[in-house]
Amino acid sequence: MIPQLSLFKRISVYALISIVTSSISFFFLPLITTYLSAEDYGTLSVFNALVRFFAAIIPLGMGHLLMVYIFQKKDEFPNYFSSFLKVTILFSLMLSAILAVFVCFKSDFFGLPVFVIISLPLIAFILQFYELMGSYFIYTKQLKWFTFNSLFYFFLELILIILLVVAFPLNWEGRVGAMVISLFVLFFVNTLYCIKKEIWISKTNIVYAKELIVKGFPLLFMSLSIMIMNLSDRFFIEHFWGLEETGYYGIASTISGMLLVAIGALINTIRPQLFEFLSYDKTNKQINKLTFLFFSGLTIVTIGLYFSTPLIFSIMINEKFMQAEYMVAPLVVGLFFWGVYNYFLSFLMYKKSNKLIGYISLLGILVNISLNYFLIKDYHAMGAAYATLLTYICMASVVLVIHLSNKKKERNVA
Repeated sequence: MIPQLSLFKRISVYALISIVTSSISFFFLPLITTYLSAEDYGTLSVFNALVRFFAAIIPLGMGHLLMVYIFQKKDEFPNYFSSFLKVTILFSLMLSAILAVFVCFKSDFFGLPVFVIISLPLIAFILQFYELMGSYFIYTKQLKWFTFNSLFYFFLELILIILLVVAFPLNWEGRVGAMVISLFVLFFVNTLYCIKKEIWISKTNIVYAKELIVKGFPLLFMSLSIMIMNLSDRFFIEHFWGLEETGYYGIASTISGMLLVAIGALINTIRPQLFEFLSYDKTNKQINKLTFLFFSGLTIVTIGLYFSTPLIFSIMINEKFMQAEYMVAPLVVGLFFWGVYNYFLSFLMYKKSNKLIGYISLLGILVNISLNYFLIKDYHAMGAAYATLLTYICMASVVLVIHLSNKKKERNVA
């Protein structure tokens, strides 16, 4: 049995590092809002949304399954890991080739240059590889490597932002360049680690790739739902109201995104422990402690961010973006329910209820797209905030009802 103090310390360290290193966009808001116009920030928001879209579809849902296999198929994990990387690399190259053909017929793609459009899948691949390695270090309890991986990326991107946005004012391209260069450097570092530790091996059986694709594919809808519910609103705002209003919404999303970062940090550190407890058939008392720990952290961060938003705008945000402030509150409340959804989804993931997760995710996609279309059309960018809030309430309610129903069935069987 793991002592509670030891568990709390480990989760706290992982979560703190994750929050700090994932919050670079927030920390640099004073600089970014000074050197970029609203249109520039709108273009940057669209770029980020597209990269996240490709990062969601390239793994084909396999990444979520891969993390479960760390506990359930330890001996065969290098085969699954290597198969996963080979499939995603091939898929990324195929998507880049398709985009290269696409731009021959339509070169105007949300205002992005042609070379950026073609590179989107490759940028998305190195992003998801970096995040995959971060999860791997957490799930295998390698705190030193996780710390190095996170802090090295954080400080490298920090230096490059100062260089490419301030010293050489390259506008939104400088911000993108800082991210891409940092990701490529970490790609080579993590690749060397994988080869040295023999978790990326040259010889793998195609059977492993087929299993990952078949069993992981329903989870693709989960990845897509995450991307669509978090990012698709940018495209609707840009379509109906232009890049300037997209920029204002991007600022509001960046600030509320601090809660999203906290949720990601809590999930990435508590979910591996939850999976471990479930695999060892631990008691409900231990699982309840994890649940209490997660919701305590979620509630504290939500309340803190909600009430500190006016102070953040007065201190950190350039006055030309002040109209974004009123959009933050519904986004923060909505993200609280996103945290509820993500936590209880962990139980379905462990049970490999992949098809059910796929159906829930598809429901979320349909609800969010419908709400975005009608609410953004009528209420501008504020409509996107309302759509996010309502979608996350719906998703959290569905998965909570399913979880409670499963717990009731387990008690009846016992």
